[in-house]
Amino acid sequence: MKSIENIMNCVSHVDNISKILKLKYYVHGGFVQDVMEGKMLRKHSYFKIFMENMDDNKDFIINYSKENGFDINYSKHIEMLHIDKDLVFNNKNDHISIIITSIKFQGKNVIWQYLGEKGFIYFPKDWLDKKYRDFYNLKLYTAGIKLEYCHRIFFRYIHPKWWHKDKVEKYIKALEYYENEIKRKNINPYKLFSNIWSYNPYYLGEGYYESNKYLPPVLVFGKDVVKNNNRTSSLMKEYYDKNKNKVPTLNKQ
Repeated sequence: MKSIENIMNCVSHVDNISKILKLKYYVHGGFVQDVMEGKMLRKHSYFKIFMENMDDNKDFIINYSKENGFDINYSKHIEMLHIDKDLVFNNKNDHISIIITSIKFQGKNVIWQYLGEKGFIYFPKDWLDKKYRDFYNLKLYTAGIKLEYCHRIFFRYIHPKWWHKDKVEKYIKALEYYENEIKRKNINPYKLFSNIWSYNPYYLGEGYYESNKYLPPVLVFGKDVVKNNNRTSSLMKEYYDKNKNKVPTLNKQ
């Protein structure tokens, strides 16, 4: 497992950038569960962050990172930053990688540009953490349980290379974790999915055409995703079974 001290050293670098630019950033992906629990739970290969208006500030982030001894690469075609640093842990090379994408606030909503202008997810702003979480001497905000839960279901519809990950143990466990949190807070999963949608034309340009059975549609609405509730989420299936007589619209799904 990578050194938490080395990981937080790199996250602290992003935190400094955020303070200088006065822009908020949020942890998303596999590390969110660790932040929520306040400790490292499993091995991670990288740390994912989305930052407010990252794409408009990439030149400063690149120059500041280089000046502070970080390797940094900008993937122009998908507007994504990779910040890397080689440190030492247990007398071995400890390579730390942070991936940063951009979000934009639009009134009460958020546009997460996970593939720049060629792929974004639209969801309510109040899904994001409103209060910071203490994590190894840093005050971090996360994407929140609602987005993490929805995204884990959404990814198989919007990313052709991720279609198989619902069979990987760590993804199954993560989905179960967020399902339990959604259930504990008595949140209606169907209502969640009525407030999220995505647009991702990037993969068509990359050669994932209709002949490819794993091709996701370019436009994905959460309300359409729930039609597959029996295969997508045990929580949605459970909610449907308990409420199908009370919610007439679900009877058609």
